Amino acid sequence: MQIAHKFDEEYRWIPGEEINIFPNADGIYELPENYTFKELPQPNWKPKFNGEDWIETITDEELEAIKNPPIPKTEIELLQEKNIELENALMELSEVSSFQEKRNVELEKALLEMTEIAADNSIKVSENEKGILETTMLVGGIINV
Repeated sequence: MQIAHKFDEEYRWIPGEEINIFPNADGIYELPENYTFKELPQPNWKPKFNGEDWIETITDEELEAIKNPPIPKTEIELLQEKNIELENALMELSEVSSFQEKRNVELEKALLEMTEIAADNSIKVSENEKGILETTMLVGGIINV
């Protein structure tokens, strides 16, 4: 009996597909297609059959990744990363809020100036019209209460 190792159409070893081959009545070992009696190199990571021998095809980077897998982050590290993300998002919102506040102050000054100009020119803005203007500015997000 001999052990035969299987390889795929690209000649890569297929682990777990080894078979035992027994000689036929004439004492001949008949090897199925895509099998070889050549022993695998030890250790083997990513062997490929070249028609005569097994050759190792793993790259240094792949071997390094297998030998030194990345260490999973601890729950504390994950929480620290999430905290940093949240702090950054909060800073962005703070900047937007600060910009919006400055804009609102400018718009309120402009409204005050317009009201003063209207008063100086003896143009009367009714309380109702002023309320409509303020409501429009509130709904539009121009001013805050």
